[in-house]
Amino acid sequence: MRWFKTVVIFLFHGSFFVSAAAASLAASSFLFFNLEVDFLLLLFVFSATLFSYNFARCFSFLSLFDSSSEPLAWYLENKTVLLLTIFLSGGLSTLLVFQFELKEWLFLGHVAVIVLLYSWPIRGRCLRMVPCLKIVLIAYCWATVCVGLVLLHSGVELFSDVAYVYLFLDRFLFIVAITLAFDVRDMACDRKDGLMTLPLVLGERGAKWLSLFLLLLVVCLAFQYLHSSLQFVFDLGVLLLAAILVVFSTGTHHYYYYLGLIDGLIFFRAMSVML
Repeated sequence: MRWFKTVVIFLFHGSFFVSAAAASLAASSFLFFNLEVDFLLLLFVFSATLFSYNFARCFSFLSLFDSSSEPLAWYLENKTVLLLTIFLSGGLSTLLVFQFELKEWLFLGHVAVIVLLYSWPIRGRCLRMVPCLKIVLIAYCWATVCVGLVLLHSGVELFSDVAYVYLFLDRFLFIVAITLAFDVRDMACDRKDGLMTLPLVLGERGAKWLSLFLLLLVVCLAFQYLHSSLQFVFDLGVLLLAAILVVFSTGTHHYYYYLGLIDGLIFFRAMSVML
């Protein structure tokens, strides 16, 4: 079973799991709007997410984890794998971009700038260092790609349907809510690195209350746009589970609590529109 553990560690720490979650969320947008699923676009979402997360990790992983942590040990032992993943996922994303039209290139342009400047320092500072902005940028990129890009690629005019606004806000608020748990986990490291995140401003309890409030807003949005009572009940169960995981999030949980359980919620949210 050692090989199985190795594969699981690789999927989580190499960001393959969260990249698949992003692709599933994009797929749910196709299905929700009864659009033909474009698997090349889903592959782009997967590869672009894989590149973005690992690219950011190159600049931040040394400060995010203490010297005895499992993730840092894995990254240090697998630097070649990490760099190869960045190179291959970036190359694949670049090739897949050529399937897009000019309007999609322009649309993705500002997202690409955010991804690069999020971690790439200019004069010693990057976007993730702007107080309380990090979590907003992450959620915005997720919602923009997993909802906005899907509709634009399918020829649907953005903001032409109020359901688009509901779904975009839903995805944005949900990603903010669950990412707050990650920021609660990283409070000690962020304080040491001089990053001013929402949990450091509001405190751990305040950040959790904010997350619960955002999840409540997501429930209200889901009630408005989900087509059936079965979808809503399923989604409500997922959101209740999210609330429980956020409430019990601490800096002492195993990293799979976040990389597996909390990120795994994204798959279940995608499933709610497929029922």
